[in-house]
Amino acid sequence: MRKLKKMLAVLLVMIMLMSTLPMGTFSALSLFDELQLDTVVDVEVGKLGKTVSFTPDEDGFYRFYSISEYDPEITLYDSTWRQIAYGSDFGESCDFNLVVELSAGKKYYAKIELYGEIEEKLPFQIGVEETLGVTAMEITQFPYNMNVMEGFEYDTTDPTGLEIVFTLSDGSTVDWTYEEYGLVGEYEVYTYPDMNADEQPCFVIECGDLREEIIYTVVESPIESIEYSCETPIEFYEHSGGYFVDDETYEYFYTIPEDAVITIYYTDGTSEAFNFYELANIFDYHNQEEEPWTVGENYFTISYYNAETTVPVTILPSPFVNVTVNSAPSRDYVFGDYDHGYLDENGLYTLWATDLTGLSFTVEYEDGTTQTFDDDDFDIENMLIDGYEFFVNDIDMTECGVYDVVLCYKGEEITYQVDVIETDIESIEVLKAPDKAECEYGYYADFTGAVVKINYKDGTSAQATADENTMSYTYDGAVICRIKVGDDYVSIFNEEDMETGERHDYLTCKGVGLVYYGVTYTERREIASITADNVTMSGYDMVVSIEYADGSTEELTLDVICSFTILEQYTEACAMTENGVLVFSIEKWEEPTGELMGYNVYILDNEYFTSESPAPSFILGDVDGDGEVAIMDATMVQRHMAHKDTLEGDALLAADTDGDGEIAIIDATFIQRFVANIIDEF
Repeated sequence: MRKLKKMLAVLLVMIMLMSTLPMGTFSALSLFDELQLDTVVDVEVGKLGKTVSFTPDEDGFYRFYSISEYDPEITLYDSTWRQIAYGSDFGESCDFNLVVELSAGKKYYAKIELYGEIEEKLPFQIGVEETLGVTAMEITQFPYNMNVMEGFEYDTTDPTGLEIVFTLSDGSTVDWTYEEYGLVGEYEVYTYPDMNADEQPCFVIECGDLREEIIYTVVESPIESIEYSCETPIEFYEHSGGYFVDDETYEYFYTIPEDAVITIYYTDGTSEAFNFYELANIFDYHNQEEEPWTVGENYFTISYYNAETTVPVTILPSPFVNVTVNSAPSRDYVFGDYDHGYLDENGLYTLWATDLTGLSFTVEYEDGTTQTFDDDDFDIENMLIDGYEFFVNDIDMTECGVYDVVLCYKGEEITYQVDVIETDIESIEVLKAPDKAECEYGYYADFTGAVVKINYKDGTSAQATADENTMSYTYDGAVICRIKVGDDYVSIFNEEDMETGERHDYLTCKGVGLVYYGVTYTERREIASITADNVTMSGYDMVVSIEYADGSTEELTLDVICSFTILEQYTEACAMTENGVLVFSIEKWEEPTGELMGYNVYILDNEYFTSESPAPSFILGDVDGDGEVAIMDATMVQRHMAHKDTLEGDALLAADTDGDGEIAIIDATFIQRFVANIIDEF
């Protein structure tokens, strides 16, 4: 009985201890590792995190820190599992640096976690050391401008001129200014605009456990109005340059011209003119679904703080008074053919009848003149007729038949008919597997050497071996391998099973398909880095050097098999390699003057590098162009935002430290943190 009572007592104590823990968060106490002062230890952190303990010998301030390549964060608990502090990082792939005051002889628990989805345990280091704490802060100089614009408190808060004296636990003091930024001992100083409990706009300063609020005065906007002017008109022919939202509503894609000018008129009678793309916090908007544009004069709105103006958009009516179709396209489409449409699992086939071969139509203008368009005038790749955009409506169907096609050109709907017929193919077979029957994830299969056979409904058949004479590739968001078999083409797609996640290939021709498992897809080796030589916009003959996590290396010369420019400075391409078909993209970077800055190559699931290229004429963050990044550069960014100065050219490019295309307070903050050695790159 005594033994039973003793066991019950021990069990009761364990239950009481466990009841103080957050449910499902911590393991048994005996499993926790003890941190030692001034000792860096190795940890492995997975999905559930890692919990360690620490017992200080003396009262004082202690710094918990990590050394990693990841995004670690720490939550500190006292002996009763009450959370007392949290430490993270600033930005991506940065370590935590948590300073906290602790009592001697008490045990504390630190939960170490990694930000984001963690698939496996990742190793890095953590440590703890004694340090100085910050015990007081005194604002000795308030910001020069204590006003904020009504309705835009966050955007117009200007802390320039702020000076603070911090007192440390040893009695020493640290002078801190907003312009120079920097650490206070081991502490970061966090600053941001906010609204206090009384709904007053304020600027918050936080350092350790200390917090101060500087109250700002709300004033009316100094902006009276804004005006838009531009020599380049924004105009469209009806139903061109956009898409149909539904059967009646058409939405146009518009772009504000590069020579657009915004003139700002201030309440004091002065004014300033800016290029539209030089202004931060300027927005354009219009809900075309609720207010569709129609033939005639329309508009969208530009907003800059409290001021708005409208921008004219002209929708031109069709210039034709009559259109006559001389001949319809000669192609007959096959129901279910993936080359010209999409067949869903319910049997609904959406046809893209974009082959205009054989189409001819004649238009008549108001002055009685006519013009005939035929094959020579059609640019199918760019969807242009005589240099102007056109589009062809999709057709949904569940069976073969004759269907109307509507081609929209310069606001005119040109209607003709196409035949959708049954397939003449019975089945597709792969008689011989490709020479390379194994492929890493991230690559597409190379079907060279495969023997593909088509069986027709009339009892005949045709077969072909995939080689340089019969095989071709296209890329339009996905790689499509095409093998010429007799008079037909078999298209091969790479697909993923949504239930199992396994990859396979799908062969299709004229609406008949074959799921093919003859190529095995293996897990891709972990990549440490990628570099390249001979980078050009086309991607031809580019040499890619891959270093794997296990230390092995590989060099791939890219034999580009298809490449096309999506935008003027962006190319999508796929190339043949020893590992299979590889998809990559190249982005060209130029200065506003047109001078080449270099290329970014995106490859293997966004593993990327910036190619070697002529060095840019500016240093990121060096706004004043003196060759180094200093606190004056942050001040110049702030003055630009406050419209006290205007950054242009290289200075404007250097100020955009986060690369989002806009100049904002975060750019000044990044420069300050760089100067303070909190971050070592932008």
